[in-house]
Amino acid sequence: MRLSLAKVIYLIVLAFSIGLGFTDDLSAQDKPMSRKYGLTASIQGGQGTILIPLWLGNKLTLAPGVGLNYVKNGTTNLTLMLAPRFYLDMRRIAPYLSLQGSATLNMPKVGGNTTNATIGAGFGGEYFLNAMFSFGVEAQLNVSITDVGGANGLAASTSAGVHANVYF
Repeated sequence: MRLSLAKVIYLIVLAFSIGLGFTDDLSAQDKPMSRKYGLTASIQGGQGTILIPLWLGNKLTLAPGVGLNYVKNGTTNLTLMLAPRFYLDMRRIAPYLSLQGSATLNMPKVGGNTTNATIGAGFGGEYFLNAMFSFGVEAQLNVSITDVGGANGLAASTSAGVHANVYF
């Protein structure tokens, strides 16, 4: 059997690529992670939030975040949040429990400003493409205290979100 030069090069590249894939998996599990902080883009209920996760240990992050929603000639909403995550296992798929606290300042063009507070708990998971980049999904149960025209209201809701993370 005679192999052409193109087939030999293809086989070498294929073998090298497969070898790199196994090496990355093994080295990611054997070495301690050196992540200190990251940048997360999260979308939940049509609202985007930017978070800065700070690694406080191998299985714990604390992420302050901000969300901004501006509607021309309408309302501006500014959300400030804090969200810790407790990872149950740190493998390629990393399940976690989360908490979230946020305050949203609603500033309409007409009428007075209102502030809403939300606390929530969730369960989710991140899929690590490598040690420094991941995608995740999370389901939450939230309780909101709403300030509408001076009358406070209490509401419970479920929500789901997706996020992409890069860690440094």
